[in-house]
Amino acid sequence: MPQLYEKSASAWQLNAIQNALFVDLDGTLIDIAPEPEAVIITDRLRDILTKLHIFFNGAVSLCSGRSLKNIDALLHLPFLPVIGLHGLETRLNEDTVFRTSPSSFLLSAIDEVTNFASQETGLIAENKGAAIALHYRCRPDLENLCTDFVNKLTSDVAEKLVVQRGKMVLEIRMPGPDKGAALIDFMKNYPFQHRQPVMFGDDLTDESAFGAVSALGGFGILVSTIDRPSLAKTRVKKPADILNILDQPYIQSK
Repeated sequence: MPQLYEKSASAWQLNAIQNALFVDLDGTLIDIAPEPEAVIITDRLRDILTKLHIFFNGAVSLCSGRSLKNIDALLHLPFLPVIGLHGLETRLNEDTVFRTSPSSFLLSAIDEVTNFASQETGLIAENKGAAIALHYRCRPDLENLCTDFVNKLTSDVAEKLVVQRGKMVLEIRMPGPDKGAALIDFMKNYPFQHRQPVMFGDDLTDESAFGAVSALGGFGILVSTIDRPSLAKTRVKKPADILNILDQPYIQSK
């Protein structure tokens, strides 16, 4: 994967008329916590997202690995468009909601992963409905054990289930759209259409979205302390940098 980082400050010249924003949650807007439910959601974050929704005429979407239900429970902003479960769930508006149902193959995998995680201290099995995530952030020494387990579990059902790697997590999910495909679909619809998309993300699961915005004439911003290869155009170090970028006046001219 080529490295396309560009250090120019022009990447931050967001325009409320011309741009559409897609923003990951964990690791991008908020710091990653040891457990998914231990994240800290501040009033400032809610205020920023609400202002962005108004300034950009609704062309702002969260783009997360969390489910729609979980995102709404955390943020209490049900009016926001959302790409959830890495594309398996989407809410363009209150009348256009898409959800992927779990298959019998995934339900079986959920039971297996839950049982596996219960046998090792520090492992967390997160049931997302259309996906099951195995977190080993608290036990990085078990990465190889977790990887071998997931690969073995899914080896005979490769066409039925998808394995997706993230930061200290292995996720088994239903086949279907990724973040990039869901983003492209959003860009065909109001209020996103006819705008230049900008994607903010931090993980390997955001690379499909970085590629999608680049193909549509936009750009991506990676949140990372590591100068790893990415399709993002530029990079910042931490979620606080993204909040400071987004918490500012926006150019209103066409």
